[in-house]
Amino acid sequence: MMMNIANIHLENNTEIDQSTSKKNGKKKKKESKKEAKKRLNEERRANKRKKKEKNQVSNMYITQLEKIVSRNPEAIKPLLAVNKWEKYACGNTMMGLSLGEGTSSMSSLFNEKLHQLVAKNLTTRGCTIVKNDCLKTAAETPSLYGPPNPTFSWGKEYDEILRRIDASMESLKLAGWPPVFVFLFDEPWLLIDRMFELVSPILGKDCLLESSMYGWALSRSKAAAVANNIDGVDEATTTNTTTINTTINNAQKKNVSSSTAEAEVGGNFPLPHRDNSFEEANFLDGSPSHLSTWMCVNDVGLTNGCMHILPKDADERFYMSNDYWHERVAYQTAGLNLNQKLPTRKIKPPSEQVILNFPLDKVMPMPAPRGSILLWQPNCIHWGSSCSSSSHLPPRKSLAMTFRCSASKRPISNFERNLMTRDEIHSLTIEDRLVMIVESILMYAKWFPSFKAFDLALLQPEKGE
Repeated sequence: MMMNIANIHLENNTEIDQSTSKKNGKKKKKESKKEAKKRLNEERRANKRKKKEKNQVSNMYITQLEKIVSRNPEAIKPLLAVNKWEKYACGNTMMGLSLGEGTSSMSSLFNEKLHQLVAKNLTTRGCTIVKNDCLKTAAETPSLYGPPNPTFSWGKEYDEILRRIDASMESLKLAGWPPVFVFLFDEPWLLIDRMFELVSPILGKDCLLESSMYGWALSRSKAAAVANNIDGVDEATTTNTTTINTTINNAQKKNVSSSTAEAEVGGNFPLPHRDNSFEEANFLDGSPSHLSTWMCVNDVGLTNGCMHILPKDADERFYMSNDYWHERVAYQTAGLNLNQKLPTRKIKPPSEQVILNFPLDKVMPMPAPRGSILLWQPNCIHWGSSCSSSSHLPPRKSLAMTFRCSASKRPISNFERNLMTRDEIHSLTIEDRLVMIVESILMYAKWFPSFKAFDLALLQPEKGE
């Protein structure tokens, strides 16, 4: 009896093995050259179609934005009316404040000790946080969150300005405008005016501001944005159902997967990068001729979108402008053919995979309270993180700009944007501000090629205009 049971068991196992081997044989069937060529051609055609759809959307935006930059009367005039922006002001003004008036007699926000610590941090790490201590609770105690940071206080008046800027950026975003349009108002320029006092001891009293300002207002969760509102625009702003919007929305929906959303205008720049090469932004002795500057409009913690920077003392290629990998610090594998040596080219890396060419374990997160200012040498590797859906803080809002030394200290390069002195920013018209805002959107467009969350219909003249 035992023998029979064993034989039956053996026969059953043999049948299973033969069946499995047949199935495995089917799985292991090699793809012929003809089939592989056909599959690869189909993939290329599909990628071209996707690219064409993205370009269709991108070109519609770029065409209209370039008209504004060229100061085309039909394109720019409807956007110059002050009453068009009143609904987003949240207490901010447009040309209602005399920029620069009285600032020379105001006490400096940044003392000599602060400047010395800023210079020391830039020399050793290439970056620093200039912390706004609005409660004036700073104490010289060891920090668990990184090296000691220079500390100052904007004071009550500027703290209120920061809150109004925060509210305006949120209002603009909900209406379908990129948050960078907050630079139409006076208040961001009041902050920039005082920031000259911070950077001038490093770059010189005659330092200049590049006209490449930008503003971010992150969303809490990309997945939530896809699930709740695939276009990334508040439902209240979708009443303008034009043919343009229909074309854009259809194209954007085709380009959004179920797991990830297209990058929003005003969303974070998640791929590690350098703003410039070493040679473009520094003197031969390693001291900066340019400074990347980033201000926290609200409290920026570890979970709602803080900046990450690789200190220069951990960056082996910091000084190597001619090195192939100096600016190729990270790139996405999507679209790259990295699997030729694998058993089958059907195996592809995940679309979110990023290849890094720097030591990730030496990167510093840079959380900071509202009003704090981050400075770094432009060739430092850095990136902004996303806002976690579970963050206890509201999504990060921030402003960025670049300062540089005067042309007498370093000739102006062809790649640099228009430059302004501190006095010149006081006399900017609304039209000047608008053109600079649109130029900045075009400059950063590579980060958001579909222009998601920017309602193009807002740039069109309203009825009766």
